[in-house]
This record gives sequence, C-alpha cells and structure tokens, in this order.
Amino acid sequence: MVQKKSLLIIFFVFVFAPAFGQSAANPKDPVYDDILIWENLLLIPNQSPLRPYPLATIQKILEQVIESGNSLQAGIARAHYERIFGKALSLALEYKPRLKVTGNHDALGQQNILPGLECDFFLTQNTSLSLDLGFLILDNYDASYKNQFGSDSVLTFFARPEEDAPYDPAELGSFKVLNNINMNLAYSQKLWYLQGGMSRASFGPFHKDSVSLSSDAYHNGNLTFFYNGNDLWNYQQSFFIIGSTDNRGEKLGGEKYFHLHSLEYNLFPWLSLSYFESMVYGGTFDPIYFLPLPFMAAQSIGSFGGNLQMGLGFKLRPGRGLLWAGELLVDDISVNDLFKLKFDTKMKLAGITGLSYAFDNPVFKALSLNYTLVAPYMYTHRDEWYSLSANEGIIITAQRNVQNFSNNGYLMGSELLPNSDRIALSLSFDPLKNLRLDARVKFSRHANTNESLPYESAFNYLKYYEDKAPLSDGGIHNFAVDGEGYMSYAQDNFMFMAQTTKMHIFQTGIDMSYVLPFSAFAPKLGKAGSLSAKLSYDFEYIHNNGVQQEMYKTLSSDAAEIEGGPSPEDKKAMVEKYREAWRKKLYDSFSHYISLSLVYRF
Repeated sequence: MVQKKSLLIIFFVFVFAPAFGQSAANPKDPVYDDILIWENLLLIPNQSPLRPYPLATIQKILEQVIESGNSLQAGIARAHYERIFGKALSLALEYKPRLKVTGNHDALGQQNILPGLECDFFLTQNTSLSLDLGFLILDNYDASYKNQFGSDSVLTFFARPEEDAPYDPAELGSFKVLNNINMNLAYSQKLWYLQGGMSRASFGPFHKDSVSLSSDAYHNGNLTFFYNGNDLWNYQQSFFIIGSTDNRGEKLGGEKYFHLHSLEYNLFPWLSLSYFESMVYGGTFDPIYFLPLPFMAAQSIGSFGGNLQMGLGFKLRPGRGLLWAGELLVDDISVNDLFKLKFDTKMKLAGITGLSYAFDNPVFKALSLNYTLVAPYMYTHRDEWYSLSANEGIIITAQRNVQNFSNNGYLMGSELLPNSDRIALSLSFDPLKNLRLDARVKFSRHANTNESLPYESAFNYLKYYEDKAPLSDGGIHNFAVDGEGYMSYAQDNFMFMAQTTKMHIFQTGIDMSYVLPFSAFAPKLGKAGSLSAKLSYDFEYIHNNGVQQEMYKTLSSDAAEIEGGPSPEDKKAMVEKYREAWRKKLYDSFSHYISLSLVYRF
C-alpha cells in the first residue's frame, strides 16, 4: 500500500507539473486582508463575518472597489482580480525550509516541499469551485505537528501548523509525503449563497486572532448558508465536521461536530452589532442545530448536552480608516454573582478587542493593536465526566472527547491556552512595488491554573491520575474536574492570573515578501509565470518556560502512600512536593526562528 502511494505521489509531482498556492478557499489568502481594509475605508459594506467567500462574492467586492473612484485601492483590487480570475489554473512549486536556533546554540531544522494544483473558476454562472490540491513533503513531521508547546518545535510558542496535512504518510527516502487538500463548491444568488467543502475558516473582525474561529486553526469539512439583508443585516449558519481526540489529546478520531451561526445588524454605516452562538458536540448527530433558532433553546431538547457558547461582537468606525472592534465568546458564567457585583466567580470566557487603522497611501497598509484574554478552563469541556467519574473500572482519560473546543487536537479559536492574555501590535507596509513587509510585536502571559487549587482537589489529581483525572498542564485537555467530580472551587472563583508562577512570552518578528513576475524582464516572458520569495524572522524570549507542563503526574514511588489515605497534613505536604518539583523544572529561554519560502508559479 505504501509503495503504491509513493508511486502515485511521484506520478503526480513529475508528470502533471504540480502547483501549490493559495486560492479563494483559503481565508489566509491576501485578498481577505485587503477586504478588511476596504471595509474600514468605507469602500464596501460589511461582509459576512465567516470566511472564506465564494468566488461570486469576491468578484463583486473587487468590482465595487475598482469602480469606487479610489485609484490606489482600485489598482490593488485590479491586481487581485487578475490573479484570481485571470487564469483558471495555476501551476507552482514551493520550497520552504525552517530553522530554529536556541540560546544554547542548539539548532533544529525542517524542510518542506509543497507541490499541488490550484484553481478558481465558475462551473456555471452561479456555481464556482475553489481548489487547492497538493501534497506536503517534509523531513521532520513532529517538529511542526506534534511538539506544539515543547522545545522541539520549529514554530513559535502557541503557533499552530501552517499546512493541513493529516498523518497518513507515504515514504520518499528520508521524507514523508502527506496530502494537503482544501476545496469549496458554492452556489450564489444576489442576496444569498450556499457553500460547502473542506477548508480552513475564520470568523469575526479579527480573522487571524479570533477567539471563536481562527484562520490559523486546522481545516474542517464545512457547509455554510449566508443571507445578506440588503447590507442592513446579515445572517450566516455554518456546520463543521471536525476531528476528536481522547481526553489526553491523543488517538485521533471522528464523530465530532461544530455549529456556528450569527446575526449582525448595521445600526449605522459606522456601527454594527452582532450576536452569535456555537455548539460543539459528538457521539451522535443532531440535525436540530441546522434550524434557524437559538442553540440554547435547541439544546434543551437534548437534555442540555454538548458544549454551547454564546457571543457578542461590535464594529465601530469613528472615522474613515479607523476601526474599534470586539468579540466576546462565553461558555459559562455565574450570572447571579455578577449581578451582585461579585467578580471573583466563575467566568469561563474568551475575548478580544482592539484598534486597527487602514492607511490609504501607497506605502503603509494597516496598523493594528489588540488585547486578548482567555479565562481559566475556557475551551475545555466534557459533560460525561460527571456521571462516569462515579463508575468503577472506567478509564475516563481514554474516552473520546467530542465537546472541547478543538479540532484534531488543535484549538479552533485563539491560539492562547486557557488562563492567558496577550497584547499584540502589527504593521503592514509596501516600501517598494511587489515588496510587502509585515512587522509584529507580542507580549503574552500564561499561568497553570492547577497551582492555585485547594489542596484536597490537587491531591485528587494525584490519586486519580491514571484513570479519572484530566491532565494537569493547564491546557485544552485540563477540564475543571479532579477525579471525584466538578470542582466547586472552579465554580466559585475566577482564578485568572491568580497563581504565584507566571510564564511571560515576548515575541517580535517580520515577514518580507517579494513577487517577481517574469514579464518585468520582457513582456513575452509573462507567460512564464512568476517567482516569489518570503523571508520570515522571529525572536522569542520565554520567562518560566515549562509552566505548560503537567503539575500532578503521579510517580510510581508515591502511589502506595497516596492510595493509603494520608492525613490532611500529609496531603498538603504531598501536593507541595509536586508543585515545588514542577517549579524547579522551569527555565528561561530565547530562540531565533527563520523560514524561507520560494515559490514558482505558472
């Protein structure tokens, strides 16, 4: 089987002169960044909060900007139009090496070769297809897919993989070959469209940093309906098929679904408000969430199973080019306590707010400043834990988790772990024709919630580590249970940054992208395509690296004492022993990350 797959790969790569690139099916295509700029410049009305868009929608947007009378933005839109619609099929080949060098002068490298086939075209007047059909050929899979928060990753801390390559490899010498496929098929009318396929997606005004659905998240199977109420309001309803893991983030599987719908109303040309809901569930398929009704009401028919979140968003443009936006996603909060003005209570939520400014000049593109907060235990979930924990002989940690906010083990919303926050500044500008610079600075904090748990709950983590307690790393698989049930302490306390030990992460970097069309040498060479290059550099300093590691991983040498039922004083001593051992493993680190992308497109 492996030999047949290898032969197929070689046949595709060398016979069909394959391509790799970005199409309209990819929400990270540069056209989406410019669409946000055009919204802020009031050249186009608010578009759907869910990306990617069908080709018909992108075509309409580009035509509006071209006809807007703004010569600078019209030129940018015309370039996008030619790139996307000028040729139905593009051929290219990308080589992308990555290198990480630590403060100890240790080096870690990875080579990526990305062949594929990219096309955007209309099948009929109203039906369009966007397709990325490709492969990822690499020599160190674990460095970008399995070691996300470890020292053996070639990606910066928090970063998720850039490619959508499931691990079913063919062998090609020392390289592994994996498929890397995204596509969308859409049917569009004047005020509505229906789109389905497999791709990444993003939601809200911060489509790369969204706390609800980020373009950096792993791809999914999806189906989206969107209706435009004459640019006064819009409604979208989406269904996603995503991947599940067990309660320790291992053993990939299926039977996990994600629904998201939103209603946005434009009160004024400069102000819009939105309400949205999402539902993550699995183990069964429930078509009630396809209906245009509140998920909270629909959930009651199923005995309130699944993981329901509700959200609010706003976009305020006090002046042309300036946007103040916010997005709040709420899983669970203690409303009664908040009405009593008690804020040290359960608030399981994530939010982002920030300012962005769209420049309307040929050099500077956009400036953005935002703040993100992810509260303790946000994105974690598992309803069955309550009932299963009372049953003897059931290993809950091995059960499939179809309710946490992850897809194939990666977070779908913000890349930040629970109990984290971040302030980020970015600037994009074009100092020369065909040269783009993207600079960024980020400062993040993260703490392991388990450090501030009461001693009894912390001891239960040690007691039930093998079968009933979740991971104690403060991550997406660290639900608010201790092996005996839901922790009342998590019900009554916020715990955000209430821990003694905090991780601080400083990151700064720059991307330099240049496109060289061969027509620049001679018009006749225009048919020969183009060569593009992207050089990225990031510097990262981490204080207290290791906070993201498990705190209460029971040692076999302590098992007998833990099972023996020690006194309260001995329990406290045991917990402090593990906390101190965890603290002693913390260290400061700094690293340099360099990547280069060379792409030939034809």
